[in-house]
Amino acid sequence: TYVILSYNATIFEMSGSQIPSNISSIINGSMSVLTASFSSFLMDRVGRKLIMIVSLTAMGTSLFILGVYFYLLENGVDLSSLGFIPLICLVIYVGMTGCIGGILMVYMSELFLPPLRSTSASICVFVKSFLAFITTRFYNDLNSVIGNYGSFWFFAAICVFGVLFAIFYIPETKNISVECIHA
Repeated sequence: TYVILSYNATIFEMSGSQIPSNISSIINGSMSVLTASFSSFLMDRVGRKLIMIVSLTAMGTSLFILGVYFYLLENGVDLSSLGFIPLICLVIYVGMTGCIGGILMVYMSELFLPPLRSTSASICVFVKSFLAFITTRFYNDLNSVIGNYGSFWFFAAICVFGVLFAIFYIPETKNISVECIHA
């Protein structure tokens, strides 16, 4: 997430699109706010787990398509008529991260036992921030080793792992009281 947000304009410029990169950044930021608000509205209606699975699937799919786009671009395929694809992929990806962020906060408040909640949540936020730093710091190195497209495919694979983890290990907490979750 932080790599895409940090390198949003750069990624968009590398795509060769005719849409200005600063406009892309504004659209992506707006989408993130909108989807975070929308997912908060949907959480108690649809369920946290379903939103998480759908969001991770959409994120992985958009990253995979972005990887294909950059693979074709690096192999000399003329994609000038498809310059809108990176914007759509980035908008979907950033939008879905807005959904994931809210769900993770809700899960932290529901799944951790009350006496351990603040410590556990602090550890989770620290690990998330540390991994975001590492990922952002070494993104350019990863690109130089496996290419732009390879980086996007790598992150898409992580999304697939997230989907599988959510399906098999994350409980649905919709309409379940905190007392019942911990029983």
